[in-house]
Amino acid sequence: MEGFKKILLIEFVIFSIVVLIGIVTGLLYKKFSSSTHGYFTSSIIGIAGSYLGYSLVFYSLYSTNVLWHAMPIRLIGAILGAFVILWACRLMAASA
Repeated sequence: MEGFKKILLIEFVIFSIVVLIGIVTGLLYKKFSSSTHGYFTSSIIGIAGSYLGYSLVFYSLYSTNVLWHAMPIRLIGAILGAFVILWACRLMAASA
């Protein structure tokens, strides 16, 4: 378990997971919603939202010096951030 914790603290691994979450969230959002964006655009918007959500949770918990214990919360923040940004882009596209 200690090796798994060390792997998840590597920045490249975290970045790869956040990008993967953004792509999967964007593809699922496009598939199950009536979004006017294509799959590629939804994936890019999902990556941006995922990174934004992860960063907001990371920096809000940064002062507590919690590295490992907050990882699931950060990844949930990445998922929620991707959905919120995709939803906001869909609303902006619908109002235009």
